[in-house]
Amino acid sequence: IFAFLVCAINLSLLARRTMISTSSISPAPSLEVPNEEISSPPRIESCLQARKDILYGNLSLPFVNLGFPKMGTSSIQSFFGCAGYRSLHYRCEKSTLCAECIVESFQAGEPPLKRCGKADVYSQMDGTTNKELYFPQIELLEEFVEGYPNATFVLPFRSMDRWYHSISNWPPSDNVYHLKLKDRLQMANITGLPSWKGDSLQTFSDFFCGHVQRVREIVPPHRLVEIDIEDPITSSRMADIFDLDEECWGQAVNVNAKLHPELNQTKGGPIEWFIRGKIMLRGKNGVMRRRMDL
Repeated sequence: IFAFLVCAINLSLLARRTMISTSSISPAPSLEVPNEEISSPPRIESCLQARKDILYGNLSLPFVNLGFPKMGTSSIQSFFGCAGYRSLHYRCEKSTLCAECIVESFQAGEPPLKRCGKADVYSQMDGTTNKELYFPQIELLEEFVEGYPNATFVLPFRSMDRWYHSISNWPPSDNVYHLKLKDRLQMANITGLPSWKGDSLQTFSDFFCGHVQRVREIVPPHRLVEIDIEDPITSSRMADIFDLDEECWGQAVNVNAKLHPELNQTKGGPIEWFIRGKIMLRGKNGVMRRRMDL
């Protein structure tokens, strides 16, 4: 009997130890991560879409377009010209391209527009120098931002498919030996565009994307106005941002309507290289006196 009792007690103690040991073991960590702890990938701002979430104060002159040809340069000139600002497009003097006088200014150690015609708006600056396309908005971007600390810069966007179609067919000509804008771009020595290393939509989309990213890095956000020229609300955005008459957007003549039916909103006459400025402006809420802050 005594031996039986000792054996029972030992078995009870062993069972108790086993329970305590088992309960002290920490449970294996769960492999499932709660939904709230799953971190989403960082938001990457598209380089092919205009930003519309920036609030602007009073924007100062001059207004300088940093965009590419066939991306609404004439529409930008006409918008500001219609409102009453002196606007230049491609030429800064009757016999001088903007690209030419910008190069002259830079070589003389002066701000890029110093030797160009005085204006409120420079809607297209790229052009031919030394028989080759030159893009001041790329090659001299830092000089523009530093040389004109109060200037407002405009960066237009449009569908890459339509832009590529435009540069592949401009200028319109039945002469098969006539170089298109796309060919001239490839022949030029432009930073960010590899010469003759591809003429695909992707190549030119990457080229534009690289330019947009660089502009966003260098130009302060409150001085950079990004617009989508194909967006139906662009007229109201331009009116709100610049405090000008909304009706002035879309005044440009579509000089190649067959190539750009989507932008065929012609209301005015032929595009000229400059539009004379006026003392009074067509403001968003009526006529107002223009600012003289060049």
